[in-house]
Amino acid sequence: AHISGTVERSVISPGVVVEDGAIVRDSIIGHDSVIHAGAIVDHTILDKEVEVGVGALVGTGSDNTPNHARPDIMNSGISIVGKRSVLPPGITVGRNVVIGPGVKEQLYGLEALEAGQTVLPDQMPLDLFV
Repeated sequence: AHISGTVERSVISPGVVVEDGAIVRDSIIGHDSVIHAGAIVDHTILDKEVEVGVGALVGTGSDNTPNHARPDIMNSGISIVGKRSVLPPGITVGRNVVIGPGVKEQLYGLEALEAGQTVLPDQMPLDLFV
């Protein structure tokens, strides 16, 4: 791992990059993920090879609305980002949010995902199985 930013009470896997000015707090970051400068990842599980854009805020806010699709298991304030997803610069992702594996284009143009939302890929990319 290459840590130039701040990591607090988190699990960081091999190959992770946390750029200068980025903050990772109370989170689990999977292999080869990149958290770009100025991004904040809080109370979030990132699967492997996830990219968090410059200035993105992930797992933030005080709204603890349970996930609309799975309130039975996504109600503790932890957000989940699936394998090889790309979060664009400046996006805000609330608590109890699920972003499925390989999600990229679906997030571009969005300013925020409110607490409890789910975004899944339109089609499951075959490269996610390797």
